[in-house]
Amino acid sequence: IIGVFAFFGWLFKDAIIDVFSQTIKWDNWALFRYSTYRDKYEYFYESVLSFLVIFGGIIIWTALKNLKEAPEKLLKIVCVIIFIIDVGSINDKFFSTVPLDKLVSYDPVTVPQGMKHIMDKGENHYLYRVFPNVQLDEKYARANSWSLYFQIIGGYTGVKHKLYSDFMQYVTFDNRMIDILNVKYIALDRQAIPYSNIQIGAQVGRYIVDYIDNSIIILLNPLKRDSVHLIFNYMVLPAEDILPVLKSSNIDPLSTIILEENPDIKISPEINTNKNARLISKKMEPGFYDFEVEMPKPGFVVFSDTYYPGWKAYIDGKETKIYKTDYLVRSIFVPTGKHHIISKFRPLPFILGVWISGLTILGLIIIFILKKMKKIDI
Repeated sequence: IIGVFAFFGWLFKDAIIDVFSQTIKWDNWALFRYSTYRDKYEYFYESVLSFLVIFGGIIIWTALKNLKEAPEKLLKIVCVIIFIIDVGSINDKFFSTVPLDKLVSYDPVTVPQGMKHIMDKGENHYLYRVFPNVQLDEKYARANSWSLYFQIIGGYTGVKHKLYSDFMQYVTFDNRMIDILNVKYIALDRQAIPYSNIQIGAQVGRYIVDYIDNSIIILLNPLKRDSVHLIFNYMVLPAEDILPVLKSSNIDPLSTIILEENPDIKISPEINTNKNARLISKKMEPGFYDFEVEMPKPGFVVFSDTYYPGWKAYIDGKETKIYKTDYLVRSIFVPTGKHHIISKFRPLPFILGVWISGLTILGLIIIFILKKMKKIDI
């Protein structure tokens, strides 16, 4: 019965999902319907139904055959195989990490025009962030709806990183702290800029108007840090003093970083002598950076993502120290010359989990083989 119902559920899955779309009471359904969330729901739905179809088929087959001892052993083996395949498919399709530039999928009719304006530029959304600070227009006000298409700052999460939470309490659209977070676009309520005849391309403070309509204005930040940035000057402050200093805007985050521990490194006092510095990107994706740099003098490579245990950095194959930088992000010191740099996220719990899982599977295989050879009695 399970197998039969599951089979017809899989056969008519499109109709079922459409009925689900009409039944669910969610104002933001259009974004779900045309986003990658729908794709992931379909993957999950198909995977569960496939499992039930196969499992139900096995039950029906064993019942028809009316076998006694063989089906029990066969069922154990088949269930293990189905479990591995099923969990593997979920891991690959439902929990996989995909670069944002390849992940975006949207319906041009239902996506708000301001978001569509940025998406239609064809930029790699992984190389910058968006700061959605809209309160009045409902279709723009949900920060998490922006996260369907962009890397954002702000938004809601049930588990907040303490450093990030502390940092965001000091961030406003008109201070330099958003440069540290690699923010390229800032979305505001139209009323936030009190000019009636403002046009695209106009200068608003240090920003440029990139898009405007009756409800929203999008500003372009030309002075952001890149996702990986070269800086040749630093200062050292206690952790409790860094955020107020950054908010005061007396520090230019494009030329100076603030560290919490003294690296005892001597750098020549000229700040703006990095014209000959070059960063050649090879591969940048979530949790992994691979690139080359040419440093005309010693300096720092600054990453715009969060300082967190588990990050490793290597210069020419040798592990190097990671410094907590500007309270929230991270950097490494790089000497003069051309160097190959790799930085990757390898948290200890994940590594232990992989080893434990691998050893457990290996142990089960060994026990199964030994049992089959009748070497031991289990």
